[in-house]
Amino acid sequence: MTVLFADHAPPKATGVRFTPFAQVLAAERCDSLHLPLTDETRNMIGMDELRMMKRRAILINTARAGLVD
Repeated sequence: MTVLFADHAPPKATGVRFTPFAQVLAAERCDSLHLPLTDETRNMIGMDELRMMKRRAILINTARAGLVD
């Protein structure tokens, strides 16, 4: 399994690498959100971001409802 990290410099864990957000959306079949709801993260996933994802991708929002518009 490849772990792509799209927020800030990744933790020191084997197999985890920083990847630009748009590239993460386009590359993965399963995207999982793990972040707080802030002014910066509110509605960070909208129609444009969903269109970047693969057609059969899965989006898991383990955070707050306000991240996905």
